[in-house]
Parts: sequence; structure tokens; C-alpha cells
Amino acid sequence: MTDFIKGLKKFSIGTIAVAVVLGIVLIAFPSQCIDYISLIVGISMIAIGLIAIITYIADRTSSLPLVLGILVLICGIIVCARYRAIISIIVVLFGIFITTSGLVNIATSIRSLVFHGVAGWLTMALSVVTVIFGIVAITKSSQLTEGIVRFIGVSFIVYAVLGVVSLIQVKHMTDKVKDAVDSVSDIEVDAKEVDDDK
Repeated sequence: MTDFIKGLKKFSIGTIAVAVVLGIVLIAFPSQCIDYISLIVGISMIAIGLIAIITYIADRTSSLPLVLGILVLICGIIVCARYRAIISIIVVLFGIFITTSGLVNIATSIRSLVFHGVAGWLTMALSVVTVIFGIVAITKSSQLTEGIVRFIGVSFIVYAVLGVVSLIQVKHMTDKVKDAVDSVSDIEVDAKEVDDDK
């Protein structure tokens, strides 16, 4: 289970890094990106796939980055090969992904409110914004303008920020669980020593 979480964390870090770069490109060069947004997304997917595969090669603790990396890499190659024909489809898929991610994070943030207070509210706010961005991307997929492209770029940045916040929260919860397990282990060791003394 620990290896699975570590593998998922490494894949998430790669996704966050690519999302930030892609968001900046879309915000800075919207007019150039309108005709090539599918190609940019395809290249980004290839980058994510390669990062995940390299991560697996460097640290073979979990095969999850390898599996996800290969899948994303293949999808990226397909998108690049057909980028002119699937611009609106890519935007819709992106919108669905962002909306789904936001809804999942809303559900998660409700629980986070109990454990993280202010950080939980931050996650909730970012999740709601992510859902709104996703819905706009879906409904405006056939009307790509510079404004919409910039809007999509901002949504990538928000997604990345939400990913960073989620990773920090997961680490915090993992540390708490680890401390609790260590405390129980220490109590068991002390109890055994007392029994041995008797």
C-alpha cells in the first residue's frame, strides 16, 4: 500500500509540473495556441509519460508510474498524430477531467475540513473553482478564442496548486498515521519489557 501511494505521489508531481508549464504557455501565447492546443496537450502528455517512466527506472519501488506513464505516453502520441482533427474533443476531454478532478476533491475536502481547518477550506475553494473551469471548457469547446485559451491556462495553474495542496495534506495525514503506529509499537514494546521483568 505504501509503495502504491509513493508511486501515485511521484506521478502526481510529474503531472503538476507539466500542468504549470502548460498553463503558463496557454496564458502567455493564447493566439498561437488556438490552432495547436491539441498538439500542445499531446506533447504535454508525452512529457508526463516520459517523466513517469524515468521515475520508475530511477526508483523501482512501485510499477504504478510505469503503467500510467506508458498509457499517457501512448495517448499523447495519438493526440499529436491527429491534433488538427480533435481540437474540440481535446478541450471537452480536458473539461471532463478537470470537472471530475474538482468533484472528487470537493468530496475529499469535506473530510479534510475536520483535520486541516483553513487548509481544508482552501482545498474546497480551489475544487469549486476547478469544477467551474471544467464546465466552461466543456461548454465553450467549439468557440476557442484567446480568452477561452487563457481561461484554460488558468485552470491548469489552479489544478496544479490544488495538486500541491493535496500532496501536502496527504503527507500530513501519512505522518500522523505513522506517528500513531510508532506510538502503539512503543507501548507494545514497553508492555513486553514489563512482562519480561515479572
